[in-house]
This record gives sequence, structure tokens and C-alpha cells, in this order.
Amino acid sequence: ENQKPYVYSVNDLRREESPVPAGKPENNERETDNKWKDIYTALNNEIKVRHCSPKTLRTYGIWTRKFQYFTKSKNPESLIDH
Repeated sequence: ENQKPYVYSVNDLRREESPVPAGKPENNERETDNKWKDIYTALNNEIKVRHCSPKTLRTYGIWTRKFQYFTKSKNPESLIDH
């Protein structure tokens, strides 16, 4: 049968079991969470613009999530060496 290929989205990246512990975030943590969501959205957009495979998006998302876990979900802006 003729089926449309499934297009992965940012939400697919978050469906997997996330190593980042869930809980009720503080205000500062909410800002950090929003910045990480912005990173996932930017990653999604960049992969789509480059016409990469959906598997590439999924793999890059997994590595981004692992990096987020490694940094203990710190604010991404604080990870930049000034």
C-alpha cells in the first residue's frame, strides 16, 4: 500500500525515556527547560532545512538529550566559555 513516510518531530525526541529526572521545576528551572526546548526546536528545524533523514534527527536528538543529562540540565547559556 502507498503510505506517507512518517516525519519525526521534536515531540518524538521527548517520547523516549528521558534520563533527565522529572519533577516540579522552580522558576529558574522553567527558564532552563524552555531554553533546552528551544535547542530541540532549533535542531529539528536545522535537520529539516538540510533534508536529513528522520533517523538523523532522532539520533541527534538522543545525543542532545544525553548531553543535557551530562550537564545536569544546566542553562545552555551558562555552558558557553566566554
